[in-house]
Amino acid sequence: MKDSDIKIEGNDLITGFGFCVWLLIHDQTIWEPSRKLYNDCYNDFPLHITIKSHFKTYEEALNFKTKYLPPSHVTPTKLINRQSCVIDNISFHSLEIVVNADGIDNAHMSLAYNTDKPFKLPGVELYEVLPNINKKYKNFSVCIADLRCVHPNKWIIYNT
Repeated sequence: MKDSDIKIEGNDLITGFGFCVWLLIHDQTIWEPSRKLYNDCYNDFPLHITIKSHFKTYEEALNFKTKYLPPSHVTPTKLINRQSCVIDNISFHSLEIVVNADGIDNAHMSLAYNTDKPFKLPGVELYEVLPNINKKYKNFSVCIADLRCVHPNKWIIYNT
């Protein structure tokens, strides 16, 4: 595949995240109750742990991915982060679970995104509804994600 084969047009195109290499979580159903707390946000993207982002081309991401050795397991913690950044004049907010994963700096699993306003944690502590905290997860694969669209539900995942 070549970058010229990938088309995102108009106002949906953003440049901030580019192409990313992710650990794609295979058993996503156990996280659905936690994600449903944020139905008014973007939460219909695949659960993932970002290994590295901001590749300018698919080929750069693929080159990194082919050399990358994933950890044997990842372990979610009870720590929740709320992150914000501005990409192409769009405020982008994320709700993330801190994850222990060998070889990945600032590892986290993204639960939901929002482009309108920062997240407020619900009245109940989120970790009370998170499943299997501190359980080791081994059921994931390395993939490339095209995050050049402003809408997370339109991100493209390549399992090449």
